[in-house]
Amino acid sequence: MEPAVRVVALNNIAVVYLMDKRFTKAEDCLQRALALVDGAPPLCVPEVAVNYAFLLRQTGRKRAAAAAQLRAQELSSQRRGKTGSQTIDASEIDSFGK
Repeated sequence: MEPAVRVVALNNIAVVYLMDKRFTKAEDCLQRALALVDGAPPLCVPEVAVNYAFLLRQTGRKRAAAAAQLRAQELSSQRRGKTGSQTIDASEIDSFGK
């Protein structure tokens, strides 16, 4: 499986774990996805970074979350003008965390 496909799959699995408040499992998936990004710059990278920032906030790591959010914004601005992503951004889920 191509790294970009794995990044998408890991991100989407992490979102499911986040919705279930299984933060350890979600963090593992997001870290693995971000590690794959070094070798391949798929379009979904900003969503992975946003989800990782969300996870960090949920687990009380506010400084790390701020850094991850900044990175997500940088990646998003680099992506402008390219086609959309097939990943899920956890912040887009209305009932998330309720």
